[in-house]
Amino acid sequence: MARITFSCLPASWYCSVSLLSLGCAPRQRLLLLLILFITSATLLLGTYQRQLWGSQRRPKARVNMYLSLAESMEATDVLNPALNYGIVVDCGSSGSRVFVYYWPPHNGNPHTLLDIRQMKDHDRKPVVKKIKPGISTLAKTPAQASDYLHPLLSFAAAHVPQNKHKETPLTSSVLLA
Repeated sequence: MARITFSCLPASWYCSVSLLSLGCAPRQRLLLLLILFITSATLLLGTYQRQLWGSQRRPKARVNMYLSLAESMEATDVLNPALNYGIVVDCGSSGSRVFVYYWPPHNGNPHTLLDIRQMKDHDRKPVVKKIKPGISTLAKTPAQASDYLHPLLSFAAAHVPQNKHKETPLTSSVLLA
């Protein structure tokens, strides 16, 4: 007995077909099974795609709780008090950049990941700033690092709401060539 299995979280569908019960040649049986598989996969993918992009999608429906398939192109709602923010400073040898991220509160489920997204300004552009030269130019004068990072941190602070400054994590990575 041949068994065709198609799994799609959170459910699985099984279809069992006995090749002997089909009164046709082995190539025809294989073709029939292949057509059955492709048809069922196409129907399931079509249904899933309609949930993601179709007109019947509810505005607040959660389509995929593990992966963010399509990032919103809207500006980040900085008036939403529930949002959390984070700042990453990437200090490289050719230049340094600051990135601002945001995420809604976690639901407490240990199997659910945070939905972290890059912040977008009013022009719907990612909130990022780059300065040159790289931090490696300060290798002999590390006391100037504070002055070097000041424009990046000021830029990020201007985009994060003032009442969230104290609770916003700041992290950095340094790559020296």
